[in-house]
This record gives sequence, structure tokens and C-alpha cells, in this order.
Amino acid sequence: MKWYVSSRTRHKAAVRGLLELLTLHGHDAACDWTRFDQKEVADTRHASGLALDVSSAIKDCDIFMMIGDEAGTDMYVELGIALAYNAQAGKPLIYVVGSHGKRSLMHSHPAIRHEPTVADVFRKVCPEIPADSVRQYRFS
Repeated sequence: MKWYVSSRTRHKAAVRGLLELLTLHGHDAACDWTRFDQKEVADTRHASGLALDVSSAIKDCDIFMMIGDEAGTDMYVELGIALAYNAQAGKPLIYVVGSHGKRSLMHSHPAIRHEPTVADVFRKVCPEIPADSVRQYRFS
């Protein structure tokens, strides 16, 4: 399966670890935004291309997982993109993880599946990955 993992940039090391773990078990990362050069992100000439890459990756992924946080911006835009593609094509499957997953009306959208932890998502979607290997990645 092809995954897109959305979260705040302060969690990028943990997101990178999850993507590497998924890849190790035969899954694909639709887009690894954790490897974006921050200078390119800040430069509008490059940022528009990166934004298109992210949008396309969300369209092409099978699983969209947003790890909630008390703040953040892009991850909520990415969630909206995933919801739009889901309404159009029935995919990606959308998971919102954590205690911050019901901050707005759109978090109640019926296409969203809420789970308390990343390990819970993995247990449902890719049970071949041991839960202990997922728990090492912290998002708080």
C-alpha cells in the first residue's frame, strides 16, 4: 500500500521513521515531505512545485494518516485534500490519530476513521508490522 503521513514539521523525525518502517515491510511512501529542503519550502518559486507534488501524492495514496496536534497548518490542508479525493474516488482511506482529532466540524466527516495511536492504525491496516516497532515513534 502507498501511504501519506501528515503531521506537523516538529514531528518530521518520527514521520520519517514511520515511513522507513513501512518501506521495510513492503509499503510505499507516496511522498516523504520530511526530506524537503527547508530553503526550497521557503522559496515561493520552489514551494509551488512542492505543493503540487504533495497534492498529487495524496491523490495517489491508499492510506492517508494525519497525526493530530494542538496546532499546525499544512496538515489540515492536506486532510482537506484527502477528503476531497476520497469523495471523488473513494480513496484514500483516511485516519486521524490522537486526541486532537476532533477540533473542527470537518473532523466529524464520515470518511475519517479516528484512532488513538499510530499503533492502532497499523494494527488494522498492516498487522504484519509489530506494534512494538511503531510505539518507539513519539508524537507528543
